[in-house]
Amino acid sequence: MTRLFLLDGTALAYRAHFAMARSGLTRPDGRPTGATYGFTMTLRRILEKEDPDLIAVAFDPPGPTFRHKQFKDYKATRERMPEDLISQLDDMREIVRAHGIPIFEKPGFEADDVIGTLSKQAEARGDEVMLVTGDKDLMQLVSESVKLYNVFKPKVELVIEGLVAVEKKFG
Repeated sequence: MTRLFLLDGTALAYRAHFAMARSGLTRPDGRPTGATYGFTMTLRRILEKEDPDLIAVAFDPPGPTFRHKQFKDYKATRERMPEDLISQLDDMREIVRAHGIPIFEKPGFEADDVIGTLSKQAEARGDEVMLVTGDKDLMQLVSESVKLYNVFKPKVELVIEGLVAVEKKFG
């Protein structure tokens, strides 16, 4: 069985940003690199520990999504992405490409929409799918062959959550 790892690049970037915000890591020109470092360490840990058969990363593209067009107040109360994170996203994309990993971005769609589509296609092929994200919304995709690979548990343990974990959490 093929094991496909689908990484939510945007969720991982946010998580790395807040985890490394006080690290003080910068480039010689002063541009912050903490989120890029945290993101890269997560990516490398998955590659080294899991050695996936297939892997891809999805990022939110700039601009509104179809949800913004349907509901003008979609995410209206959410704070804007921090500038020092925005400035690192292209570096993260470059690191993903340097590892030979494809990036999926579709204008008008969020990364989790793309991940949902790819996971359902892979599931239909009979693949085992690991969703790497901190976004609880993706738990609705969990099935016998689709699992949530949670890199955000305490003590930096990698936890695979399946149907039992989702049912326990949400009933």
